[in-house]
Amino acid sequence: MRLPGPSLLRRKSRGAPSSLNLSALRGPRLSYRVTTATVGVAVTTRADALQAFCEREYAGVVGYLYRLVGEEELARDLTQEAFVRLFGRWSAVRDPRAYVYLVATNLARRQWRRRRDEAAAVRRAHPRAETAAPPDAGIRDVVEKLPRKWRDVVVLHYYADLAVADVARQLGQPEGTVRRRLTEARALLATSLGGPDV
Repeated sequence: MRLPGPSLLRRKSRGAPSSLNLSALRGPRLSYRVTTATVGVAVTTRADALQAFCEREYAGVVGYLYRLVGEEELARDLTQEAFVRLFGRWSAVRDPRAYVYLVATNLARRQWRRRRDEAAAVRRAHPRAETAAPPDAGIRDVVEKLPRKWRDVVVLHYYADLAVADVARQLGQPEGTVRRRLTEARALLATSLGGPDV
């Protein structure tokens, strides 16, 4: 099968906007083999591999982000952004599940920082106004205040529900280091929350 040339793409882009026909772009040059273990089904093209992965993981990422940000619509928006970023790097990513959860985690952190900055701006603008903290803000704030080396492993292991091996692979660290940091992080969290070991 021959891929469409630049003239075909230019012809489609003139005049009224039309959607891009992905089936015309599939061919031997875009063939992408993914192992069954990676996406759960046998696929032959990059688009099929991504589609199968998205169908399998979408709900889990939405649920994970909902627990982090507390709003369903925002969680869906952030999930979509995470999958768009995954698509841009699909051929270079070895473990798409760990990658999409890491991107989702970073997007949630960005949202937390934005909320914190907005709340600070409101307090500066209206010093007498009192704002109530979200109901689950306590644990989230404590985790966010952990140093990055402990925060990353906690968020990926407990919030994203990734196995220790997946966390280690995504962060480029030995599994023993990840286990040790999880233990240290639990001790720090217990101290910060004022209770027994978490």
